[in-house]
Amino acid sequence: MKDYTFTWDINEDGKYNDFTGAAVELPFEEPGVYVVSVKATKGGQSATYDTVVEIQKDRVPDKPTITGPTSGKPGETKTYTITANDPYNDEIVYLIDWDDGTYDVRGPVAAGKNVVVSHEWTGSGSFNVKVTAYDSFAGESEVGTLSVSMPKSKSSVDTPLLTRFLENHPLLARLLELPIFQRLLQRI
Repeated sequence: MKDYTFTWDINEDGKYNDFTGAAVELPFEEPGVYVVSVKATKGGQSATYDTVVEIQKDRVPDKPTITGPTSGKPGETKTYTITANDPYNDEIVYLIDWDDGTYDVRGPVAAGKNVVVSHEWTGSGSFNVKVTAYDSFAGESEVGTLSVSMPKSKSSVDTPLLTRFLENHPLLARLLELPIFQRLLQRI
């Protein structure tokens, strides 16, 4: 390669003036098919070579699915299964946003493999769990979601004042133990 000069035509205008050098980094960013030509010159003689370069857009992982319970009580540990495929079977890393200020990262794992994760919400409310899959080339999927509800626990009707009242009125206390009254109290 000594004593050769290399000139490049990458815009198909027939002029070898786009780049010089034995190796160049092609500036193509958009997917497409490009004709690249190089001219090697030495001592007044030259030869050209044309080739076709195809730039493909990285196909990102599919939108992850997350399955598992959609309700529970604060303080209970819930288990979920997450999965996503990748068109090139790249390994996948999952970012999980539990919507309570906490996050988990799982992977890398094989595309299509189920990942089992557990989480415990400490407070009540509705939570929109969001999962994003990333492939080996940082391709980012659409966000998969699952709505989870942790309702407020019903407050107990057993307060110190009520307890003293029922101790002083034992017949009323026994009536409140009947199933019909228990069902009514559960609705409060």
